[in-house]
Amino acid sequence: MLPKLIKTALESNSLAHDTNVDVERNAAIDLLINTFAGQMLSCDEGPAPRFCVLTSPQDLAELDAFRRRQYQRLLPYMLPTLERDRQEGYDERSWVFAARYNGQIIATARMTPHPFESMDHVAPAAMHSFIGEDLQHTYVEYSRVVVSPDITVHGLMAGMLTYAGLRMLTTTSYRKYFGYASARVAPKFQQFGVDTADFQFTIPSRGDHVYTLVKGDFLHGFQLLVHRFTKGTRQRQREQTQQGPTEAFVDMPIGMA
Repeated sequence: MLPKLIKTALESNSLAHDTNVDVERNAAIDLLINTFAGQMLSCDEGPAPRFCVLTSPQDLAELDAFRRRQYQRLLPYMLPTLERDRQEGYDERSWVFAARYNGQIIATARMTPHPFESMDHVAPAAMHSFIGEDLQHTYVEYSRVVVSPDITVHGLMAGMLTYAGLRMLTTTSYRKYFGYASARVAPKFQQFGVDTADFQFTIPSRGDHVYTLVKGDFLHGFQLLVHRFTKGTRQRQREQTQQGPTEAFVDMPIGMA
């Protein structure tokens, strides 16, 4: 069950994006959300990462440098998107979430309101048929999932989704999200209550990679993660001598563009 503070915020949606909210209450809710999200994690060594929202110019400069390093190493075809993001101000008008380990960013994800980046790659009719006609008022676009391979944290993306989802639920009116993912990876998202479109597409600037749309509900996804975490915790309690991560540490598939 959600603590009373988070549950109250969910029911009243009293913390709204771009409004003057009570700073201490917001910080208290963020601490509780971090606690929930942190329970999804298991680190091989050192303290668990902390989740946060990147907002300041310094944060966004650090974000850009982090993405640039990881894209250069892992996804060089994504490097051109950095300049476009900067020109069109995607990060500035989005909610950008990060996991920090010893103060350094190790993972990020972005939630963007309408207009969406996907609109440049998917025909309007196809997008509306999958998501619905009122997508600009009910959905945010989940994108730019980037994870450093240098730190091993089991369940990192499950923790990130939990933190981001609860932050969106408690600070905005949005309840649903969508994004585009590698067609090879997209089916793995179904374990988190995510639906996959029945069509695929390519992005010419990214070579022969094939993508599809996925969509989900923040609260439903959180409930599924909590159920899996609780089940894994009980299993771990029964098998205390077991080595390595159990089902409690749900690993979110990496593949959101």
